Amino acid sequence: MGKKSKPPIPTVAAPWTELPDDLTANILQRLHTEEILMSAQKVCSNWWRVCKIPTMWRVIDVDYGRCTNRVQFGNICRCAVDRSEGQLVELKLSGVYVDGLLNYVAQRSSHLRRLTLLEYDTIPYNKEYDTLGFTKEIKDLPQLEELHLYLSHTLDRSTYNGFSMAALDSNHLCFRNAALLIYKGV
Repeated sequence: MGKKSKPPIPTVAAPWTELPDDLTANILQRLHTEEILMSAQKVCSNWWRVCKIPTMWRVIDVDYGRCTNRVQFGNICRCAVDRSEGQLVELKLSGVYVDGLLNYVAQRSSHLRRLTLLEYDTIPYNKEYDTLGFTKEIKDLPQLEELHLYLSHTLDRSTYNGFSMAALDSNHLCFRNAALLIYKGV
């Protein structure tokens, strides 16, 4: 007596692969930037395609703590900025060493309006970079309206008083948990 073979199971696409692009993008945008780039975009070809749409990358939040090392952090940040194709309007970098990254962002994101750096530090701490490089990179963002800095080391307030960008309404500096808000023209 021969074994009965089971009929083949029909392959049916998973329901999330049939969603419209705007709904898929809405769902994916609820994930962290790192999760999208390291895993979600690999789920299926539809998600891969949606993850490459520039409007998906208008707001980017990258946290060094969610990355395995500084190289991965930098690669994720640069990839997300590149995918925005110049449409980036809000960037938040947490727990980072940003030497080079801000220059990269400034060159590719002329429409950036909000920049937040949490636990911002340079590697190694370099006062000359803070007073010259950082100020130059911020001034290279002509549409910047909000600058939020939550610093892990003490900096001289005078470094940041010189910002004179037309669009910058205010910047928020936090020196070791002591908040300081500086308005344009002050």
